[in-house]
Amino acid sequence: MIGKVNKNVLKNRGICLCPLIFLVLFFSCKKIEPKSVFKTNRVVIAYMIADNNLDPFSIDDLNEMEEGWSNFDGKLIVYLDRAKGANPSHPIVYEIEHDTTEKIISKVIKVYKEQNSADKDVLNKVLKEIINLYEAKEYGLILWSHGTGWLPARTKIGSTQKSYLPILKSFGRDNDDEIDIKDLNTALDLGLNFEFILFDACYMGSIEVLYELKNRAKYFVCSPTEILSFGFPYKETIPILFQKKIDYILIGKSFYDFYNKQEGIYNSATISVVNSNSLEEVRQSFSELMINNKNLKIDKISNIQQYEISQSNVFFDLGNFMDSLALKNNYNLNKVVFDRLIIYKNNTNKILEELTLKSCSGLSIFIPDSLNFKFHNSYKKLNWYNESNYDSFFNTFGY
Repeated sequence: MIGKVNKNVLKNRGICLCPLIFLVLFFSCKKIEPKSVFKTNRVVIAYMIADNNLDPFSIDDLNEMEEGWSNFDGKLIVYLDRAKGANPSHPIVYEIEHDTTEKIISKVIKVYKEQNSADKDVLNKVLKEIINLYEAKEYGLILWSHGTGWLPARTKIGSTQKSYLPILKSFGRDNDDEIDIKDLNTALDLGLNFEFILFDACYMGSIEVLYELKNRAKYFVCSPTEILSFGFPYKETIPILFQKKIDYILIGKSFYDFYNKQEGIYNSATISVVNSNSLEEVRQSFSELMINNKNLKIDKISNIQQYEISQSNVFFDLGNFMDSLALKNNYNLNKVVFDRLIIYKNNTNKILEELTLKSCSGLSIFIPDSLNFKFHNSYKKLNWYNESNYDSFFNTFGY
């Protein structure tokens, strides 16, 4: 895996669009049906939308998954939609089998005609078909692609314009089609609660994204910044995901350790593991801060830690923001609540050698100002805005 780091590419380059939902491909066309329904402890589904410039890395990660697989009590099922010109380019569903060669030897379970994997209905249908085919006690989900958090589809952000940087990774881009976070939430309405959702995509570690999806998973593994195109070290990650009791802290630590060993531009990573049970507690704490302190102000928005190299005034550090407000308004925040929310976090000192992380609580939040006004209407549709009394802060500035 470390050898791959020499490739000049990362994972979210502005091309990322938060829509994790691109995944729902319709199972059709040629099918190889297993003779019986599988009953197992845990099924992990990886929904990989690589119909974009991340295509080469999808095969690398698929190979790593095969290498990391063993005789676990479960199944690892991968939905992969590759780019035009790839062989094959249409979506395929694999049941992962162990292999250490560069050849993909895993069993083909479904073959689809070309479809838009970033469409919420496709994602929903594909996941339902896999769940119906593989009966298990519990399910986990990996969302792999380009992404931009809660931002509207087709929003360009991050290091996209910096051609000298590697390609970055985010979630849910099929050619030019993307899915927004509210549609992603709809697509994940499957009648079950995932044990975890792991975002192998950029900027998904935002309070807005996780609060929107809070009823879809018990744990979230995510990053508030960009993720290099090499993504998670799946050879090490897959065995952890199939432990009888998943060690979520070890998942985050293995990701951080992998990138912290790299040099130069590749020494770049932020990772957070979030317990969704505490999202409501954090909302209440945040809401109290908004309600009990009228006319909240911060001296300069530029003093709050940003998470984009381009300083786009979109993704700010949640903890830094709340601390700034609390200190200025003599409000005692419940730190215990925040610590229960984020059970593990870590970060390198810099992202892509350009963004210095002086403060990193593990999650981002949007802070309104005149420079990001174009996003205000979209933001006001989110559950976090409407249920956290954040509107009072917007109103203070006439937004």
